[in-house]
Order: sequence, then structure tokens, then C-alpha cells
Amino acid sequence: MGFWIFVVKDHLHGKEVIPAGAIASERVKHGFWLVSSRIAAMKELAEGGFSVFFSTGVEGRLFIGEGVFSQQPQPITDEMRFHIKGYPSEKLTHFIKLDTAKLWTNPVKLEDVLENLSFIKNKLRWYGYFRGSVRKIPEQDYKYLVSTASSQS
Repeated sequence: MGFWIFVVKDHLHGKEVIPAGAIASERVKHGFWLVSSRIAAMKELAEGGFSVFFSTGVEGRLFIGEGVFSQQPQPITDEMRFHIKGYPSEKLTHFIKLDTAKLWTNPVKLEDVLENLSFIKNKLRWYGYFRGSVRKIPEQDYKYLVSTASSQS
């Protein structure tokens, strides 16, 4: 088991921009999170874990929810493709089935918690820590983000 940040960005569908929050909402609704088969952490993800969802784009840089998963990433099914819209999701090949997932009523702004996140060593160049779709984080950072979100509710 590990602790993770699952990142979602704004998507392009033709000329339309789909906000990252809308993409995350669809994923949570259908109980899956998309990942690339080439991520370095694929073996570690197979052990399952706890995740915080991070959204970045036109709506801002926000921690927006949480989920739990217990199965290793699997190839995307044909049925699942029906729910996938826009780039970059259309290019992703695998998914993580979420056992439980929810979006928070009051998202947590990155700027409000940046100084307290230990996995971000260089606070001036924080953006490098959110490249890709998955990031392993220490348990203390996971608990801090979930606690911060629940205290804002």
C-alpha cells in the first residue's frame, strides 16, 4: 500500500477545453482513474493504496478529492472508452479501479498548503512535482491534505 497524488489536467476535445474538474468528476462517477502503461511506479501501484486527486488548469491548482484502490492497473476496456473524452486521456492505455472515491465539497488550493507538503522540496519550482499522472507521496502529506479538506467542510 502506498500514498499517491493522481493528477488530472484540462483536456482538449476538438477546439473545446474540458476543465480538469469535469474530467475528474467523470472518473470518480465511473470508479476509475486513467494512467499510462509507461509510468515508473506501475509495480508500486499494483500494491494498491490511497490517493488524493489534484486538478490543474483553468479552474486553478486544487486538491479536489480522494480515493482508495486495491487492484493493479489494467488495460482500458472497450466499455470504458465510451466514458473517455479528450486529450490527453484518449492517449492513456490503463486504468486503476477505484474501490471508493469522492470529490471534496471544498477543494484545497495548492498555494494554501504548499509550504506544508514535504514531498515538494523546491517550493519555488513546485510545478515539476506534478508532471505526469501519478506521484507517490509520504503518508504524512496524504493525511495532511485529507485533514485540511475535512476541516474546510
